[in-house]
Amino acid sequence: MKFARLALVFLCLFSVNTWANTNASYQKQAQIQQILDNWRARSGLPSATLSILLPNQSHPITLTSGKTAYSNGERTNRDTLFQAGSITKSFTSTLILQLEAEGRLSINDPITKYLPQYPRWHNVTIKQLLNHTSGIFNYTQTGTFNSIRKNRPRAEFTPAEIVAIASQHRDYFPPGEGWKYSNTNYVLAGMIVQKVMGQSVENVMNHYLHGGSKLNLFHTFYLSHLYSFSFIS
Repeated sequence: MKFARLALVFLCLFSVNTWANTNASYQKQAQIQQILDNWRARSGLPSATLSILLPNQSHPITLTSGKTAYSNGERTNRDTLFQAGSITKSFTSTLILQLEAEGRLSINDPITKYLPQYPRWHNVTIKQLLNHTSGIFNYTQTGTFNSIRKNRPRAEFTPAEIVAIASQHRDYFPPGEGWKYSNTNYVLAGMIVQKVMGQSVENVMNHYLHGGSKLNLFHTFYLSHLYSFSFIS
């Protein structure tokens, strides 16, 4: 399978009474496929996947559209892996809460308890990272980061390098005195997970996804590196 370079994944709960194996059902599925194809084309995306979970069904119906790249890509299928993007934050925050439930940390702890290398943020708590009330600058909004991304699109960053970029900018506001979405928050949260667990976030996250919880998401992976390579399941 190839990782899709740019894509959007939908999960829809489609409220219908039945989806029997009839000609009408196949016609309806064909109509939805056409809607997906048209939407993807209008949006300028190379590929998209739509999963519909019907009432009283244990497995979703999955429709796919497009290719894994704008040019010379393979056709998308139900096994194609997509970059999840910021939905990863949901899993990171769940890991933090799981660690709190195990007594390994408290979300009210200052982040410097685990990351003393950032005394500037000694008043920022883990909870403020998770709910975006820390005031810490968003590294993806910096000229430095976007210049590197433009000129060296395949450049990789360590978490410490990302935080260093963000730290060159003033905080948006004192901790707890506002709300501002910042990707830097979850870089720091991931660093805390790594510090507490004594192993990489990649290992911790994949263990959680693949059996260390009730999720059992065996086709979902956390990668700490670029994803433009072949993956054989």
